Amino acid sequence: MKEGSIIEGPFWPEPVEIKKIEKIGEYIHIIGASIHSKSFIEQLIPESEIDKIRVRETTLNFTSDGLEAFLAVEAIRFKFASTAKNASRPSE
Repeated sequence: MKEGSIIEGPFWPEPVEIKKIEKIGEYIHIIGASIHSKSFIEQLIPESEIDKIRVRETTLNFTSDGLEAFLAVEAIRFKFASTAKNASRPSE
């Protein structure tokens, strides 16, 4: 486990991204945020319970079709462009 890792375990209802981790005596002090709800997490976990925590492996996969990636980016760009246009329109 290190800063930036995403961990899962019975201590939290959803995965947590570690912002800071340090050892304090027989405990591990974890400061982070849950990745879905962005809830702040600060917890002391006994070293004896560290084996209950699983580090989520993240790998980047660049084997997708280039056209699909382009269309996904264009869809996001269009969404933001149409939102900005509607936001600048005066209300009637």
